[in-house]
Amino acid sequence: MSRPSPDAQPAGEIRAGAEVKAIGLVAGKHWVEIELPDHSQAYVPREAVAYETNSSEPPVGQQASPAAAAPAAVPASTAASAVPPGPAAASSPPVAPASVAGQIRGKVARVPNAATLVVGDQRIRLSGIDPGPAEFLGPFESWVRNQGDLVCDPDAQTGRYHCFTGSGVDVAQAAILNGTGRVGDGASPEYRDSETQARDAKRGLWAQP
Repeated sequence: MSRPSPDAQPAGEIRAGAEVKAIGLVAGKHWVEIELPDHSQAYVPREAVAYETNSSEPPVGQQASPAAAAPAAVPASTAASAVPPGPAAASSPPVAPASVAGQIRGKVARVPNAATLVVGDQRIRLSGIDPGPAEFLGPFESWVRNQGDLVCDPDAQTGRYHCFTGSGVDVAQAAILNGTGRVGDGASPEYRDSETQARDAKRGLWAQP
């Protein structure tokens, strides 16, 4: 936004997952002042960005990525032009630190397709998503492998998994939202809404004629 207020005029758009330079917190620490590529300033709601240090507050000059205004950290181009948090960010409540039965934690070693991850030495199938064409897998694979440890909880009904990044982003929903995969059996209403957004925006597999 052009100033730190929900009533301000949009300064432009920035794709979820892109990096911007965070200058500091303003307006009661509810807004992050950022520097755009043309060196002008704009403002993003604090809850809409994730910081590289995973800190709750950005030090001066810290890089920040648009996060959960709608997909938070989602694979996207690193080119940014301006700011309000876009609707392309899949978010989920923060993952509880406590372990649950059957839970898998670890870094992603390989991504065979948008519905399958190899976490550590375990191959797991994500719940509620079917893979899209392999040609759209690259950006998603790069993004998810750079997220550090994932927390993957088993679905008792399907035996598949729901995986989340450290900042609480639902990995399958992020893939659907960016057109890397499509909704599958057992997809939640949130997943279906994300697919509708991807179709409307012609992202990934939906960009095809």
